[in-house]
Amino acid sequence: MAKQEYKKSDIAKQQLETAIGLFLNEVDYASAITLAGAADNILHQLVLNEGKQPFLDYARDIHNVLNGFTPKRGSYKHHIDKKMGIANLKHMGPNCSAVIEIDLLQNAANAIKKAIANYTTLYGDKEPMVVGFLKWCWVNEDGEAIMKAYNSLPKGVK
Repeated sequence: MAKQEYKKSDIAKQQLETAIGLFLNEVDYASAITLAGAADNILHQLVLNEGKQPFLDYARDIHNVLNGFTPKRGSYKHHIDKKMGIANLKHMGPNCSAVIEIDLLQNAANAIKKAIANYTTLYGDKEPMVVGFLKWCWVNEDGEAIMKAYNSLPKGVK
């Protein structure tokens, strides 16, 4: 196959769509995490290129409101990627354990949510892949309780 040009935005959309498909069909949560993480890296930069606020900066703002300080961008990105399993599934150093303990289902859901946050900032929330995943979240993660908690947050966080 000959080399072709591809828009990174199209690659990211395909990665996210595949991650959501793997997740919703309960096929492969680990691959869903890595695909969502890769898509999010592209989407994050595209959001910045548009002069909009990416998920990472929103999360840093929330941390500031709730804890009184804003963490550094790079260290907070690493913290989030590690917490969501993204970092653990794409890196293996010489001193890393060959075994990890991880909740693949929850981490896959979180990695996809992170990517969707940036995706919807760019393209909105009407795509079938986004709607389908958000419906899954509403049903499986108690959407009403999440909205109640969200509505009780201070104004600067919403």
